[in-house]
Amino acid sequence: MKQISFCFFLISVVGVSLFSQTLVPAVAQVREVPYGVEFVTISTPHFEVIVNAEQQSLGQHYSNQLEKAYSYLSASITDRPEKTIVILNDKWDVTNGYATRVPYPHIMIYPVLPGIQDSLADAGDWTLELLAHEYTHILNFEPAPGAVGHLRNIFGSIMAPNILLPTWWKEGVAVHVESSISTGGRLKSSYQDTVIRAIVLAGKLKTYDLAQINEVLPTWPEGMRSYLFGSVMWSQMVADQGSPIVNRLFQHHGGRFPYFVETPARENLGTTYLGQYKRALDETENRAQAQLKTLRQVSPTLDSPLVVKNAEYLSAPAISPDGQYLALISRDFAENRSVRIFEKKSGDIDFINPKEILRTESELDQGPAGKIYDGPPSGSIGRVSWLHKSRKLVYDKLDWVNSVERYSDLYLFDLENRKTKQLTKQLRAREPAVSLDDQKIVFVKLSANQTALALYDLTTERAEILVQGAPGQRISFPNFLNSEEIIYTASNTASNTASNTDTVWIYNLLTRKLRRWDVPQNSHFLKQVRFPTPSKRGVLATSISNGVPNIYNLGNAADDSPGASSAKTHPLTHTLTGFFSLAEDPLTGDLYSTKMTERGPWIYKIAKQDLLSERAQSLPQVAPLFADRYPLTDSGAVGTETYPVSDYEVNHHLWPHYWIPFLATTADGIVFQALTSGFDPLKKHQYSVSAAWDSALQKGSFAGIYQNTVWAVPWFVQSSIVNTYFASVTDTLTTKSYLLGSNISLFPISRELSMALAMKQVSYESPTKTRRGAGPTLSFTYADLSQAGIQISPENSKTLTLGATKYLNNGDDLNHSQYLFSGSIYTNKWLPSRNAIMAKVNGIHTPEFVDPSYGASTASLALVQDSVGPNFLMRGYLPGHFRGRNMINTNFEYRFPIRDIYRGNGTDPFFLRRLHAAVILDGVTAEGQVYRSSQKVYMPADFSEKFWTVGAEVKLETTVGYVLPVQFVVYYYLPQNKDTGGESSVGLTMQITQSF
Repeated sequence: MKQISFCFFLISVVGVSLFSQTLVPAVAQVREVPYGVEFVTISTPHFEVIVNAEQQSLGQHYSNQLEKAYSYLSASITDRPEKTIVILNDKWDVTNGYATRVPYPHIMIYPVLPGIQDSLADAGDWTLELLAHEYTHILNFEPAPGAVGHLRNIFGSIMAPNILLPTWWKEGVAVHVESSISTGGRLKSSYQDTVIRAIVLAGKLKTYDLAQINEVLPTWPEGMRSYLFGSVMWSQMVADQGSPIVNRLFQHHGGRFPYFVETPARENLGTTYLGQYKRALDETENRAQAQLKTLRQVSPTLDSPLVVKNAEYLSAPAISPDGQYLALISRDFAENRSVRIFEKKSGDIDFINPKEILRTESELDQGPAGKIYDGPPSGSIGRVSWLHKSRKLVYDKLDWVNSVERYSDLYLFDLENRKTKQLTKQLRAREPAVSLDDQKIVFVKLSANQTALALYDLTTERAEILVQGAPGQRISFPNFLNSEEIIYTASNTASNTASNTDTVWIYNLLTRKLRRWDVPQNSHFLKQVRFPTPSKRGVLATSISNGVPNIYNLGNAADDSPGASSAKTHPLTHTLTGFFSLAEDPLTGDLYSTKMTERGPWIYKIAKQDLLSERAQSLPQVAPLFADRYPLTDSGAVGTETYPVSDYEVNHHLWPHYWIPFLATTADGIVFQALTSGFDPLKKHQYSVSAAWDSALQKGSFAGIYQNTVWAVPWFVQSSIVNTYFASVTDTLTTKSYLLGSNISLFPISRELSMALAMKQVSYESPTKTRRGAGPTLSFTYADLSQAGIQISPENSKTLTLGATKYLNNGDDLNHSQYLFSGSIYTNKWLPSRNAIMAKVNGIHTPEFVDPSYGASTASLALVQDSVGPNFLMRGYLPGHFRGRNMINTNFEYRFPIRDIYRGNGTDPFFLRRLHAAVILDGVTAEGQVYRSSQKVYMPADFSEKFWTVGAEVKLETTVGYVLPVQFVVYYYLPQNKDTGGESSVGLTMQITQSF
């Protein structure tokens, strides 16, 4: 889960971008919810819950849970908004949510239950924990005592210093609350304990310093850092100071200027956050070492890691029925998740050092709104299963079904012809397994806050639901036990009782009856049974019966009558960290399982002879790391109040709730800008307005856009008055532009393709003349641009933009056509790791003769990295140094890494990430004008003249103010055409990076 953080500087940069002059509309409408879905509002005393009209029972359940969370939190936290908006948006099969108070307090929830491989898997009452987590963010953002409150009266909702606190601070307190309110939560989670034990076992716990845990770094535990270590930190603070410390710190930080965070710590904790973090790590390490000491009373099971190259994490092993092939899920260092297939090398009897056959298509392992996940191993592909009679396998994969919805579906891969076939469309299916006759696939079907056991028939291509889970019940990891029975586990994540755990169920396809299999272990039932896997030795599964996820032999599923002996149920492994998904080699009896390590999940082999026998001594028992702080206390039943329902209305939401001032200096003066924006909770209506004053020009500028996604075809209206200048402040241009149009997704053709169509009216006013024109403008944009993980640049991406504008002959001054194009390619083929080449070409063509100022002009610096669309860039020359009605501009960069730094200093709001560089080459030729600096005048130019710049850039990636990714660029540019006035230059600039 994640909260959305606003930064004054970031919003101001976005506002400035509205003044950019383009020939085609630049703003794309993105729907928040699918078109045609009707929503209603459920009103409770403290919340407005907006939900699909067909999911009102879900909305009522969440409404009661919200009021329950409010009752718990309001007892200790004093500042609360009068009403908080909560949107239940069932458009993604991604378990998550976010919260913000800009422009007004609201929470977005994607109500899909977490899977058993998620870091969020160990829930007690999932909806209560999720809502308490997000509402804690809302309450954290609310305090504004003293002077900050007066500033909020002036600037509005943006004045919330706590939004700019470190991520570990905000997420840590939310995890503490989620773990306090329910029998689940990450501070009670066996998964989180497993991660901590693995890190402690490797002696690396204290290498995670306070600055690093604020960051999403491309190393384990990635985005989980702030949640894991932040929760440990807050747990220690509450243990030392008592629960009132939460409200005291909320208040103290809320009344202060952001970033100077240590004073509240000293005054409320008696130490700095750095000192408190050291104490938290010391205590956590002591607890983990105590667990490890207890566990070492019995020698751990021997295991061996697989040797697999080009992988960051491995999980979900699946071995073919003939024992020759191993399929697994691999995630690489660029966050691409794929199914990889290996075979035993000639003469080998295992998969320790397997030969890779191939890998399936990759899916970028990111959430639909950027990085909104907590961390691996959950992701875009979840499980792989082999067919029994052919060399084929099925797997589930998250993919976009349209431009708004992203759901999980089933795919069939044929190893013989190496082709993938999508079996289902928008079925919302995950965790598939194949019947013994290869005719059917059992899977888990998802819906909002529910799961179901379902069956897909490969012959008829139809799916049916076998068992519909109750609201909040998580059905997981089904398998065919035999030709008639299906085995799976289920847990009620809405029961919130100390006895809530994963239990084993068996469904009979012939009788259509369901029975529970209570698996005994030493006079007690096994706890949290997961990943049931039929094998020759019995049903294998994992359990935390001794407090650690280990693999157990559950015995024969048919032998579960009352009084049956438990002798066959026994542990097969004893690990110090934890085992998860597993597979058995049918030829050797060896097991392969996902094991938690200090570097994340990896697949290990446990040889048959090293498995524990039925006669092995019982495993040492350990309690959860923080069991004394977070007891398994039932927080009470969920309310059953039925709250009033009304049609969804925009109401007051569109009124401006904030405005932001922004001050910038230029070479010739000062620019003052003010910005505001707004939207309704479903973002059917959105707007942004910005105004600026340039002291050098003694003129103002204005830009505004309104976007509407209510209709089937989204549309927008945009207006701007931009006062700017070229090489000199005396050479001014006032551009007035008005557009009415639509940006349309062309998803049926390609997910990356969109079209913009608008009617445009524009006027250009220079000191000597004024020209006006009106007409249609059309553009197509293809953008397959991604950068993730350790990449310093997109490495396998491309973009293309084509646009055309026709000024009609209707009595206005302008009567011409104009065509715009831009294309870029990024590749690292044949290059060393993390090196990349970027090549981009931009062009404009105006068939009729017009003044060059009505065409395109060049920029001198790239303020946004890797922008999509035309950006005529000539580094080393003045802004507007080249302008023309016809122009071709090329940019070439060779990018290479220098050093990964990943270092900060305690709570200082500045973090150094990476250092990399680029060698650049820019070129331009134009039919228009070029500025001659020696004469301070524009001179005619044509395509016979070519202008070039060579240079180098060194780029330092940073995080500024805990949340803002800023890239500092030190540059040296050497123009090759000195007669035009280009001179070598050295300088420093900043870029807002798109990926971090």
